[in-house]
Amino acid sequence: MLIKNLISNSIQKDKRIAIHILDKVQFINTSDIVFIEASGSYSDIHCFENNKYTVTKILKEFEEFLEED
Repeated sequence: MLIKNLISNSIQKDKRIAIHILDKVQFINTSDIVFIEASGSYSDIHCFENNKYTVTKILKEFEEFLEED
């Protein structure tokens, strides 16, 4: 379901996900995300060019965000 939402959102319009890195906020385009992996109460966002971000959101939160139109 999450991968389907990532693909359809990147085709329709490019949404951005805000992630916190140290004391800054970085925005990632959903079209740059290869996959999101659950890791306990964290999620690992894997992007192109081998970038990986670990965030304190569970996978369900990303699913809900990407389902919004």
